[in-house]
Amino acid sequence: MLLVSEVLASKKSPDVHTVAHDASAHEARAMLAARDLGALVVTEHGCFIGMMTERDYVRKIVPNDSAPREARVRDIMSARLPFVTPETSIEECMMLMTKLRVRHLPVLSGNRLVGILSMGDVVKTLLGEKDSTIEELVRYITDSPMVMQAQGATRYTTPPQPSL
Repeated sequence: MLLVSEVLASKKSPDVHTVAHDASAHEARAMLAARDLGALVVTEHGCFIGMMTERDYVRKIVPNDSAPREARVRDIMSARLPFVTPETSIEECMMLMTKLRVRHLPVLSGNRLVGILSMGDVVKTLLGEKDSTIEELVRYITDSPMVMQAQGATRYTTPPQPSL
């Protein structure tokens, strides 16, 4: 069972992309697009206070014809978020994300933000674990004495003839 800390350590880019709570929603959307991200961590005085996702922008700015240059990140961000710790298992993360229908989980160690875990990170990790398990099972089965004995028996095309 892998832990969040192991997944964060293996990520290509462990950087956490942030935006200030008083930045314009338009600036934040441009950051998401430029960096090909699904979410930004929202900070106030350097402290984590929430997240702004593509979904927040689309659901809160676009339908209301709000002027994104006037709207602030604090107006559209998600503030009450579930979070996990580095000691949380990936399976727990998957259950939490599925239950709460979120795609990103902040990872906090104490009060300090240490990373972001995305649904993509979780799926990639779980698929990798399943592949490893399958490989181990195949190796176990093909290396077992019963299979090796059976493979030896199938080498003959005709049964051996008794000698006279």
